[in-house]
Amino acid sequence: RAGTPACARGVPTDPPMGSKPSGMTNMDITSPLGLQRQLDAAPGGRLVVVYCHAAWCRPCKPVARALQALQAEGVPFTLLRVDADRAAPVLSMLGVMQLPVVVAMLRGREVSRFDGRAVGAIPGAVRQLAAGAP
Repeated sequence: RAGTPACARGVPTDPPMGSKPSGMTNMDITSPLGLQRQLDAAPGGRLVVVYCHAAWCRPCKPVARALQALQAEGVPFTLLRVDADRAAPVLSMLGVMQLPVVVAMLRGREVSRFDGRAVGAIPGAVRQLAAGAP
């Protein structure tokens, strides 16, 4: 039905990010101020992964599963989720033009960016960046 949100038409949403190992941080970001506060609060240069997605985005599903698997392994990073349908200003702030996008940040600065086509590269890059973060 035209005009009906995808989630109301029965399109599956992202899988839940699941339980997280001790020390993991998961947060949904809905505003640029919320994003900035979380970046500022990241302890000691901890890797922050900003995952930009939408419930209707099919290519977002494998990215969500890859991030969930990294958390299950205990890779130390903070995960900030940005739903495109609820936080368009955050996408603008990050310069995101398509979904999904994963932005890796250290000390509030972008150090790497991946789109959905690079889902296979995300786990290794996040592991490497998290290992290099103090």
